[in-house]
Amino acid sequence: MPAGFEFGFRKRMHVVKSRPDDWEETDIDISSFIKKVNIIKEKYTVFHEESPAEILQCDNPHILLFWKASTHSRDEALLILNKDIYHNQSFFTDRLCDLMQSKAQLFDVSPEHAMEYIPEPFAYDLRPGQGIVLVTARDAVSED
Repeated sequence: MPAGFEFGFRKRMHVVKSRPDDWEETDIDISSFIKKVNIIKEKYTVFHEESPAEILQCDNPHILLFWKASTHSRDEALLILNKDIYHNQSFFTDRLCDLMQSKAQLFDVSPEHAMEYIPEPFAYDLRPGQGIVLVTARDAVSED
């Protein structure tokens, strides 16, 4: 991520030549959000690798539904993203686990507005630009 992104700089910073004097004055600081995202990426191996991923069908065209599974662990993730940065968007499914390989319990590890409980059926109004990050672990394969 280029320096200055977390502060909303409009001018591109030079990797070597930029100095603190080159920084712009903004009222933007998303560095704590970026830190939370990096912690999620570090904790779950599904986010460490290029691995199977699929954009899933969604009735709401403003919602991006993205599934990903690790090839090095049992981690699996479902991301529900509101592509609309101006309006809330609704997402509904009878069973979230039908969107996953595993039928195990899902956990919300979202960097903002994480849910302690994930109901089924699942209905949620995502805030503008909000993303939900759900993780689980696929069942272990038995070697009988």
